[in-house]
Amino acid sequence: MSSPPIRFVTTADGVTIAACTAGAGPTLLYVRGWVSHLELLWEEESFRRFFEPISRHRCLVRYDMRGNGLSDRRAELTLDGFVADIEAVVEGLGIDRLELLGTTYGGPVAATYAARHPDRVDRLILEGTFARGADVVDQSGRERILALAELFGVQPAAGAALSYLTSPELAGSHGERIRRVRRSIDPGTLRSLYELAFELDVSQELRSVQCPTLVLHRRRETAIPFAAGRRVAALVPGAEFVALEGSAANLWEQDTGGALTAVATFLGLPESIVPARASRSAPPRTVVFTDLEGSTALTSALGDRAAQQLLHEHDALVRNVLAAWGGREVKHTGDGIMASFPSVSGALRAASGLQLALGERNAGASSMPALTVRVGINTGEPLEEGDDLYGTVVQLAARLCAAAEPGQVLVSNVVRELAAGKGFHFDDLGEGTLKGFPEPVRRYALVPES
Repeated sequence: MSSPPIRFVTTADGVTIAACTAGAGPTLLYVRGWVSHLELLWEEESFRRFFEPISRHRCLVRYDMRGNGLSDRRAELTLDGFVADIEAVVEGLGIDRLELLGTTYGGPVAATYAARHPDRVDRLILEGTFARGADVVDQSGRERILALAELFGVQPAAGAALSYLTSPELAGSHGERIRRVRRSIDPGTLRSLYELAFELDVSQELRSVQCPTLVLHRRRETAIPFAAGRRVAALVPGAEFVALEGSAANLWEQDTGGALTAVATFLGLPESIVPARASRSAPPRTVVFTDLEGSTALTSALGDRAAQQLLHEHDALVRNVLAAWGGREVKHTGDGIMASFPSVSGALRAASGLQLALGERNAGASSMPALTVRVGINTGEPLEEGDDLYGTVVQLAARLCAAAEPGQVLVSNVVRELAAGKGFHFDDLGEGTLKGFPEPVRRYALVPES
């Protein structure tokens, strides 16, 4: 399906903004979190499947913020500037009154516009967003994200790594994801956008919102903590808060039925807009186990204190790499980490990136003992209790990890099948017996990236 025609408007400070409309009825303006591209996003079937039912009852207006997509890439990036983008779209398209939907990094912008223009905004929906940059990530996580953003210019895969946090289920191969990010934003802009996001504090603006407000947030979202969403709801007078299942930052992924139902109820749309196929259940998860090779021998050779310091180094390295690709640490296993990923691609990229990072660490620390990690990966629908996962899906991932050679990543057949066409390669190791599994299990080794 072709993308809706693009129109261009000009802001008060002379910035050109690209916008488009679909459907008819009262205006619902979507403030997309970074990074955005009007045409590329419309190509996503899951995106259209979510918004097309809404556009049968609303005129859906979308636009690219300054610095993104088809809009002016060289504009100054400030919160006031982003609000000016909305003001230009509203004036340029002749919109009198509107409803606002702001997601992720677009949430603070939408909230600020609503606070400054109470006479224009009838309803406000904030999804997967935050009030303060400090609520999103701690200092070490901030430095890691900014470092990846800085690398984007010379290593485009770094930008793709960040995209797994907000779009873990984006269709297409890893190479297509890289090309998509490069088409959506310039390397010099990406870091500036994240720097601004981490500095934002719209707490006062949220307190000033006067219109009815719905706040949505997924319980295990990988990009912005669930607690940040609850804080947003607490700041807006009279806001309604709905917790959604899943971990994706995008409304149109995972629990689409729950998200559509909440939006339809709040906007007064008919319940029939929720397709029967829209899932309301928790999504499958990809489970990753890591295990440090020879940890007992290291303790014997180095002593408790030195070995513990080495284990702390290992833990920090593993956690940084897993988090960079959208992983959630489930628990520490003593010699390794169990993590959950919303997508197979993210888990495989994390495993590959972990082995590369360990290789670089070992090459640069020749005077220290080498750190070698084995990895096991499986995907499915594990049982869940609190923050823990268990069941056959988890057990198989753990057994694959135990069966892997030092430095090897072993995956199940279902992981290999779900990764088809996404740029990964595997060696078929045939069937083998794994502890606790009565039937032989076919194992595949992830081929390291060159």
